[in-house]
Amino acid sequence: MPYFFKKLVVITALLASLTVSAFSQGSSLKSAMALFDQQHWTEAASAFATIEQQSPGKTDALLYRARSLTELGQMNEAEPDIEAYVTAHPASPEGWRELGYIRFRLRKPTGSLDAYAQAAKLSPQNATDLVISAQDYLLTMDTLSAAQCLENALKLQPNDIEAVYQFGRIRYKQGRMDEAIASFEQVLRSDPSRIKAQENLGLSLERYGQLEQALAAYQQAVNLDAVASAHSDRPYLYLGALLVKLGRSQDAVPVLVRGLELNPNSGKLHSVLGRAYFNLKKPAEAQHEMDESVQLDPKDGPSHYALARLYTSVGKPELAEQQFKAAKVQFDAEAAKGNTMGMGREMELTPE
Repeated sequence: MPYFFKKLVVITALLASLTVSAFSQGSSLKSAMALFDQQHWTEAASAFATIEQQSPGKTDALLYRARSLTELGQMNEAEPDIEAYVTAHPASPEGWRELGYIRFRLRKPTGSLDAYAQAAKLSPQNATDLVISAQDYLLTMDTLSAAQCLENALKLQPNDIEAVYQFGRIRYKQGRMDEAIASFEQVLRSDPSRIKAQENLGLSLERYGQLEQALAAYQQAVNLDAVASAHSDRPYLYLGALLVKLGRSQDAVPVLVRGLELNPNSGKLHSVLGRAYFNLKKPAEAQHEMDESVQLDPKDGPSHYALARLYTSVGKPELAEQQFKAAKVQFDAEAAKGNTMGMGREMELTPE
């Protein structure tokens, strides 16, 4: 066979091979996207990984693999993939947004804010960007920047309930209880089944001094939890603690016991239940719960203080002194961080 015919055959075969390869890659990407659209996250993540191995940095495979892993809750695995994606595609605002969201979920607020700032250079911020950035700022205790983000988000989407909810959290942090209450009430008008909004409404009302209204809010949160598919001990802690504060320890006990059934390792629940038993003149039960509390949460000053009071009441001054000293250490540590709560005062329970 003449040379030029041999070369023509080789070139034709190579072109055919490239065509098949391109078709195969396109077909694989289409199949992976189908898995993604059908919410088969594990299979989609695996398929996108294969595509990336075949053509490193040439497709959006790592972006969608990271999104699949995020849906699976595998944030630590998703982060390096999305970091590799934005390195290969630095002009992708969606890549930077995904990186910001993943870092937010990993409780890396500074890194999350950096990623959202990169996205903002490439395309206008949307309400979702601003709501997540607000939560990043809240994690860094920058409530002013958080509030500004949410105000901007609400300008873009005035009825964004997530923005309203987060706005309530920030106003709570800032001590602006009237605005916090109004925000949580607005959320609940839109979604009466949102348990955390109900809890946080109760916290805001309690801090505002409207104790009976707070009690009703906590009770509603407990009622909602009772019929929820997944349960939380938090509404039981809040309701039980306020019942104890109002001198209704007998009513508090079954509420707190239910909370401990859901979360037996909650030092706060053990502590509050111990105080309830203390008020009911049941020192043995009170000591058991308070001992559990300080073992589970040794940095909780009020729990040490409550146990010290118990030891004083039952004539054990040496043990009481140990607990008073432990309480003072924790109170001093809180004061050094800017928390000026007084000895024996219940710690504020911050909304989430």
